[in-house]
Amino acid sequence: MGAQPTSSKKLSLDDPLQFIKGVGPKRADLLKKINLETVS
Repeated sequence: MGAQPTSSKKLSLDDPLQFIKGVGPKRADLLKKINLETVS
């Protein structure tokens, strides 16, 4: 996976879901199974 964004960077719609507060890599893997990979 890519590098984690710094706290000063705002999330964009193309950022992986794992970078949303409360998601993380494990939950992002579960969401990927139902075709949810980015914010958009």
